[in-house]
Amino acid sequence: MQWRHVLLVLVLRIVPVECRRARQPPLHDGGNDGCTLDFGVGRLTMPCRAADFGEFVSTRAEDIRVVTAAPIHACPGLTIDAAPEMAGDDRALFVVHRGACSFADKVRQVKQWGGRYIVIVNSDNSFLRMQSPDWVDASVVAVSVRHDDGTRLIEYAQNIAAAPLSPFAITHPMSGYALCLDRIASLLQINAPRTAADTFAHCAPHTTFPPTSDDLVLPNEEIAGFYSRVAALFQASGFQFTDFVRLPMLEASYFALHCAVTPTPVVHNRLASAYLETGNFFLAAEHFVQAVRGTNDGGGAASCDAALAYFLDGNYASSLEWYSTCQTTQGAAAHHFPPLYNTPASSLRQLFATPLAAADKACLAATWPAPLDSTCCIATLDDQQRVTWTFQSPFVQFLFETYTLVGVFLDELGAFNSSLVHFTLGHHLCGPASGLHIRAATAIPIVFDSDDDMHVFLAEFASRVGRLNRTGVDADVAGNIRAEHAAYLKWTITPPTMFVGYQGVDVAHLQVAVASMYQRLYPSLARPLEMPPPPPLDTRQTKIKVGFVSSWFRVHSVGKLIQRVIETIDRNQFHVVVLAATHFFPHDTVATSTTTDAITRAIQEAADAFVVLPASQDMAMHMILQEALDVLVYPEIGMDAWMYFLAHRRLAPIQCMFWGHPITTGLPSIDYFIASEFFFADFFESNDGRRMDEMHGGATYTEQLVLFSDLSTYFSKPRALPPVDDAVAASMRATLHLPASGRIYLCPQVDCRRHTWIAIE
Repeated sequence: MQWRHVLLVLVLRIVPVECRRARQPPLHDGGNDGCTLDFGVGRLTMPCRAADFGEFVSTRAEDIRVVTAAPIHACPGLTIDAAPEMAGDDRALFVVHRGACSFADKVRQVKQWGGRYIVIVNSDNSFLRMQSPDWVDASVVAVSVRHDDGTRLIEYAQNIAAAPLSPFAITHPMSGYALCLDRIASLLQINAPRTAADTFAHCAPHTTFPPTSDDLVLPNEEIAGFYSRVAALFQASGFQFTDFVRLPMLEASYFALHCAVTPTPVVHNRLASAYLETGNFFLAAEHFVQAVRGTNDGGGAASCDAALAYFLDGNYASSLEWYSTCQTTQGAAAHHFPPLYNTPASSLRQLFATPLAAADKACLAATWPAPLDSTCCIATLDDQQRVTWTFQSPFVQFLFETYTLVGVFLDELGAFNSSLVHFTLGHHLCGPASGLHIRAATAIPIVFDSDDDMHVFLAEFASRVGRLNRTGVDADVAGNIRAEHAAYLKWTITPPTMFVGYQGVDVAHLQVAVASMYQRLYPSLARPLEMPPPPPLDTRQTKIKVGFVSSWFRVHSVGKLIQRVIETIDRNQFHVVVLAATHFFPHDTVATSTTTDAITRAIQEAADAFVVLPASQDMAMHMILQEALDVLVYPEIGMDAWMYFLAHRRLAPIQCMFWGHPITTGLPSIDYFIASEFFFADFFESNDGRRMDEMHGGATYTEQLVLFSDLSTYFSKPRALPPVDDAVAASMRATLHLPASGRIYLCPQVDCRRHTWIAIE
């Protein structure tokens, strides 16, 4: 089960909002909202309608130039009916007609000419509510007027064309906060949540979040009401579970509470929900409790959500308490938890479905070292010297599985510290034999909060790994624990160290420390293998026998990387054996037309031999040894825990790794790292012909690097997608909240491959 690319990690950090381009919105008669324009101190007065974009309308009076656009629609290519020296003067009001291009294009054109106001004349005598689902420059005030009023305004502009400036006033009965709320509500209604979030950021009183001491807002019921209404709009919008709404909803909920003189239970509950959605489980639980205590009915839904928040935070005792309240007041089975947390919510319901026995409650509070008489969780050896677990009760067994499942879930969700809490709880329950202390000690965040945090974390990593031990575990049990049987690997294929190499620093010494630790704590990884005798001389093949072993011979980045390499290897020189691991993903045993995965089928058909490996690592190693390979190639090492442990062993005279996971392994069993000169700019761009070991992007490799003068791979041309008609394209853009027109640039990468210091201008 994989959740790693779920985007909660994006809301645990403040991320830039994407650039947007204009799209044409639906139009309708918006009615007059109280806006009034006055030209020449009463010479010409008319009602107007403020746009849902641009600068907010406020009551003001000043001297301006009134300019009629030529052409009248003010679309790109605009020329203006005014002296050239007017360009850049921000005291201009442009009168333009509706149509021919989007409102956003008109505003951008006026902005380009230095205008401060744009008055858009409707094609009839209704009031036009102008909307744009995309962010439009906030320095230009945009209003619309009826057709006949617009005609009079154009005549007025022509009559005063010779005057440098003329008096102008604009009035609006709504406050800035009310206008902002109205605009956010409108944007959410037209499927523009990203722009609604941008609008909130533009008009909110605060400038930073979390607030600094200089940005604290004193209790103020008007401001609190504004924030509370914004939070309510986002929460009821249907977009509250999207990444681009979670953070502004948290900000609005936070300030709604802290600006209120006396926060209500609703305000506490809304902030708690926002904290829960953004991964701050402790504060979520605390505010859910405050919401419960402010009511007279036991809290209802808030008590259920408090149980989930405490559960995710690793406080199982408090979670049990509040879940009992939830069952009494709300009915836990009927409560709808946030869909993001369906997996842990299911475990919560099952774990606390029935009252706990006293002995089970004691195991719920287990610590390590455990008391000598503890029977919660005991590791023993069976008749075949395999480690087995005996649990005090089915509840305790499920509790242990829950610790590991929720730990993996939260790690792959991006809630790194909370995941460690659950792995630590599992370690407290079952001790070092569980390997969960190793899982916690070797975990790497997907994304660090800062460079300083990263350097401190990595500086402590090697020493933390070096201190790991199995003190307290029976010697016979310790000698037979298998690394690939670690409890957390029931739920994921990914090793905890996968992200160690994505931080832009040299990690070879860390990889060596990790490899050494595994060899020390898992004797099976260092145990000598019984090598089969070499075949008789007269039966040996003249071709070099090369094997490729992986779990990723499928539609996956590694499968795409290696497919054409396997297909195009010179069969006059090489006999190719593909060894497909099945511990996590199943494989068809033969290539048939019913094989659903296109890359699997292509590799099966291309290989001289396709061997499906069993989940048992001992049996898999035996099958690989029976192939008597000359060379064994790992397309990647480090993305699959089972494969990483297999790579500790010597299964062929020469063992190589490809760049499917471009990080050194630290393993003495891997001889060569196959890559390309193009991957190391300092190597490829050297002007004096030097080829020095340090010219590898600052990284050290424990393997000998083999750098091809080309990319070292051969990607297949992607199949052409069927054409998409305009209606389908528009629907897809709307579903993804993207601009309705304009070119879209996509950078499809997971977050660990983007660094916080990269700025795109």
